[in-house]
Amino acid sequence: TEGYGISCGNTRISYVYDSSTQALMTREQLTLAPAVFSVTWVDGDGNELTTEEVEAGTTPEYDGEIPTKTGTAEAFYTFAGWDKEITAAAEDVTYTATFTESVRAYSITLNVGEGELDGQTGEIVYSLEYGSVLTMPEPTRDGYTFLYWEGSQYFAGDEYTVDGAHTFTAVWEEEEESEPEPEAEAEVEV
Repeated sequence: TEGYGISCGNTRISYVYDSSTQALMTREQLTLAPAVFSVTWVDGDGNELTTEEVEAGTTPEYDGEIPTKTGTAEAFYTFAGWDKEITAAAEDVTYTATFTESVRAYSITLNVGEGELDGQTGEIVYSLEYGSVLTMPEPTRDGYTFLYWEGSQYFAGDEYTVDGAHTFTAVWEEEEESEPEPEAEAEVEV
């Protein structure tokens, strides 16, 4: 005995063929069952989240965790929906999560210590997007000369391309005090 199924629209007809008698079951013995389709949900990295069997005409619903997509140093991703409209099941279907991309911002810290930069002292923190360029500024400090930024050596005017969080510390050199030159004695003629 072998079992078979025939789908027609939203209806599935099941019947049994008995090879020993070469007969099908009678019409009264036929069973009508709704067609069933596979619905697969996929995340932003192409991984299957779940697959479910849904009867024809039933609208599937995803009820799992919010889909994700692995971020990079450059960007992070936010779930935006599915790649196609979710409709009543009429065939096997795969829904793939879609995402909006946002450029990552990183903290760039300039520690001027006892110096000053744009009226600020101590640590100055900037939030800059990945790939943006920061022209390294030149801080000031009374009695000192600014040499360079340490944490990677950058000089004032150098360009730093943001590729992650980074801290730079100002390196200073104390200026030498020059001794005043003695005043020349004035010659008086007599």
